[in-house]
Amino acid sequence: MQSCGEFTIGSGNTIGGSGQENSWPLTINIGSGPSAASSGNIPTSGNTNNAIQVYAGSSTASVTWPDVNLDYVVTSNPTISAGGTLDIEDGVNVKFNSGQSMNIFGTLTAVGTPGTGILFTRTAASDWNGLYFQSGGRGTFDYCTMEYASFGIRTHAGTDTVFISHCSVENNDNGIHAAGGVLSFINNEIINNMDYGIYLEGAIPASFGSSLSEWNDIYGNGDGSEGRDLCNGTLDTYAPYVYWGTINSPEINTRIWDIQDDIALGAVCYAPWSNAAHDQTAAVWLNVELDNGAKSSSGDMYLDWTDYCGAEGVDHYVVYRSTVPEVKGDSLAGTTDGWYVDVGAAGTVGTNYYYTVEVVDGVGSRFDSNQMGEFDIELTNEM
Repeated sequence: MQSCGEFTIGSGNTIGGSGQENSWPLTINIGSGPSAASSGNIPTSGNTNNAIQVYAGSSTASVTWPDVNLDYVVTSNPTISAGGTLDIEDGVNVKFNSGQSMNIFGTLTAVGTPGTGILFTRTAASDWNGLYFQSGGRGTFDYCTMEYASFGIRTHAGTDTVFISHCSVENNDNGIHAAGGVLSFINNEIINNMDYGIYLEGAIPASFGSSLSEWNDIYGNGDGSEGRDLCNGTLDTYAPYVYWGTINSPEINTRIWDIQDDIALGAVCYAPWSNAAHDQTAAVWLNVELDNGAKSSSGDMYLDWTDYCGAEGVDHYVVYRSTVPEVKGDSLAGTTDGWYVDVGAAGTVGTNYYYTVEVVDGVGSRFDSNQMGEFDIELTNEM
């Protein structure tokens, strides 16, 4: 069935039989797909290969591959052409023969559900090549597994946007290799890939969630070799809330390849990072300091803080003040400086102020510093 879009196979079909087996019960190209109503009507036995063969083709059609109780097996490289769409539904297994790939100039959508999901894998012991996004290509993956490929997902120059959420990208040679497009990662496990987990080549914007609930696991790639979990491109990358297989900062640092290892690359800011259970984060690298010299003769209070991630990724800071310890309080001001003067605060006898500085990074994530307390007699650090 070639380039005919969606079609329906009615009931009561027998294909092949003893001594008369067909190679496949159904062969399609990328421009075709059976309707959901065909489920149960395509014979699942009596064939040499009890699966749906996907044989090459290029298509600008809008096609859906539903779960019809048969795998889809790619035997020759298909192409979703510019303007074409392929929607792979929950429960579908797409298997690739050795060395085969899918080229996407249009849109590929694969949205599964928890407990079921969509599988992209190989048919035999040899790896398939991967899902290749070309110029104009766009993808959305949710509750998918990509395994045993040379590249789970690979983007080339001109790729649009690829959204990856709730996915497992595991046991590939390379998990994600991006040389184009914009990438978004939320709630993924990108683990135990042979060479790299994520490799960003050139000026590739990548986001990694904006809260602890949008964690990612990125670890065990390259068999733990230095710089193999995330190799950065030339842009600064903000990768908070990731569990890197450890919560030890020096160990995390060795698993990331960035400006510290190659001056031509951008910096990776990975604070705060998650623990394995994703129920807490390590402290942010923003430490507010006060000392006795912070009080001026006019009663002003001087706050000073270290740069967040060496100032990489900072959009601005917001200073908060409270009269109650461990309460953030109200915002006083926003600033791009690494200091703030609270005019007259130190001269307010009998009132104690507690300060928190919030950093807002380049992707809109917000993190709090430690809290510092100002007393009229002495200064106390309220951690």
